[in-house]
Amino acid sequence: MKSNFETDLFQSIIKQIASMAGVPYRKDEQADISYQVCADHLRAMTFLISDGVLPSNEGRGYVLRRIIRRASRYGKLIGINKPFLFKLTGAVVDEMRDAYPELVDVREHVAKVVLLEEERFAATLDAGLNLLNESVSKLKSTGSLSSLVTFCSSSTTPTVSPLTL
Repeated sequence: MKSNFETDLFQSIIKQIASMAGVPYRKDEQADISYQVCADHLRAMTFLISDGVLPSNEGRGYVLRRIIRRASRYGKLIGINKPFLFKLTGAVVDEMRDAYPELVDVREHVAKVVLLEEERFAATLDAGLNLLNESVSKLKSTGSLSSLVTFCSSSTTPTVSPLTL
């Protein structure tokens, strides 16, 4: 066995992610990495939320937010362009319920928290991409780029920085 991703604890989750992406596990090395990241992060987010952590901009809530958003980004890399993680938190609960029966009681709560964060991330990403597309269009027509857009400091311009993604 080369890694923990080859164990039963991960395989059922990975197979469900692969099914959503439409590419079987072990057919594409890059996709496999995405499946593994998503599976690992799904386990982490499920346990964090079940322990009372909520996504936020500080402390352990920030760690949770980054975990959810990173897994969501890896989902996009394999062609899953809508919220999907929330659907798979139940797979983590099913896999871990014998060792952690308390997960069963918070199953729905975990899924709702993950869905809300996935939607929030999608909105942030969309706003940033819209700003980028508008800026590129202006750059092509005028040959210059506003410093407000470049540094995302205008109160009327959506602020999107690498730290919020």
